[in-house]
Amino acid sequence: MPATSLSTSQTNATKGLQRHIEDLKAMFAYAPDIHVQGHPVKFGSDHWTCVIGTMAGTFTKPMPTGRGKTIPPTGKRFRIDICMGWPLE
Repeated sequence: MPATSLSTSQTNATKGLQRHIEDLKAMFAYAPDIHVQGHPVKFGSDHWTCVIGTMAGTFTKPMPTGRGKTIPPTGKRFRIDICMGWPLE
């Protein structure tokens, strides 16, 4: 089942389950304790379903920037609002 997710910190949607998994792996690199706090909003229409929720973690490891550099960890907790939608097949 293909997944599409969009975080408020992203400018483009993530398309496909494999890409979604790779994006999450990248988050675990700098915040190994990241977790979903819940999906308080769940809805669907026709063959689509969607959840809205929050992920939280602690910035404890260097964050790769994708340019060969990293952002040093701050030890601070963070929250990210998330929305994921996918077609039901």
